[in-house]
Formats: sequence, C-alpha cells, structure tokens
Amino acid sequence: ASAEELSLKGKRIGVSAIGTDHYWDLMAFKGIQDRVKELGGEVIALDAGRKDQQQIAQLQTLIAQKPDAIIEQLGNLEVLNPWLQKIRDAGIPLFTVDTATPHAINNTTSNNYNIGAEIALQMVADMGGKGNVLVFNGFYSVPVCKIRYDQLKYVLTSFPDVKI
Repeated sequence: ASAEELSLKGKRIGVSAIGTDHYWDLMAFKGIQDRVKELGGEVIALDAGRKDQQQIAQLQTLIAQKPDAIIEQLGNLEVLNPWLQKIRDAGIPLFTVDTATPHAINNTTSNNYNIGAEIALQMVADMGGKGNVLVFNGFYSVPVCKIRYDQLKYVLTSFPDVKI
C-alpha cells in the first residue's frame, strides 16, 4: 500500500524501548516515532534507560492508557513476556522490534543468525584460525544476544583450534 493509503490519523501508538544509548537503538526508536507521526498518529514514546523494571512500569502505564497499538523495541524476554501477554490480553495490538515473542503480531528484526555466523567467521579469519576467545555477551534471554552467541558457538565447532 502507498503512504497515501496508510493512515494512523486519530490513533495513539505507544512506543517502548529498553534503551537508546546505542546508535542503532536510538535511530530505530526515532525512526518508529517519525513514521507514526508521518502517518498522522500520536506517539507515546518511552525509553527505559536500560532498566528492566522501568520498562515494565512503562508498559503498565501504556496498558492503562489503552493506545491503539504498542511497538516494543528490544528487551529481556524473561522479564517482558508476562507483560507482553498482558498487552495482548488487553486487546492492544503488539508489534516488536528485535523481540521475538509469540505475543507480537509481527517482529521486525535483523537476520541475527547470519550476523552471528558472519561475525564468527570474520573473527576466525582475523585470528588465523586459532586462538582463544573471551566472549562478552548480553543476557541470554535477549533474543538478539542468544541467537548471535549460539551462531558463534556453532561456527566455532568447525574450527577446533579456536576455543571459547
């Protein structure tokens, strides 16, 4: 559909992000807001500052405000899933960005499987196919972190001289 056919006029859209301190997170957060406004919608934008409990409090506030939809960006599924379910239970359409959950109508995401594998392959090449790797990973309950780490481990099974 063309932009002329799409309209959020008269709609309030809640946008919840776990944080915007990384460039990609900030640009995605701004991009979501810009697109909602461009389509005529009113944005209720909330940035949790990388604090899980702050994001939960913000989701509770959004549920109480009963927006026409909520877009949730990134976060810890162990913490979020019960509240994402409550959004669905409240009849509010839920869309997510890099948060793979069965409660979302749609999850817009990068190909994290490919990203994890490509990073691992580049690292192995840079190491000359041998050496030790110390991994600093985010929470395993954050889908992006889980997928990329799992792909790293999978790729490294083909390189016995590279150890985690």
